[in-house]
Amino acid sequence: MRSRVERDVIVERWRAITGAHLVALVRSGARFENGVLIERKEVTAA
Repeated sequence: MRSRVERDVIVERWRAITGAHLVALVRSGARFENGVLIERKEVTAA
């Protein structure tokens, strides 16, 4: 069984690795609700 410190380090690293590819989306204004990417509604010029 792993110690609490080992588990915390593993969890932090796991989060860092799995979330890295989402940074560009968030910077460009993407929205997430409950972990799901919400598509933007297209606005057409009148």
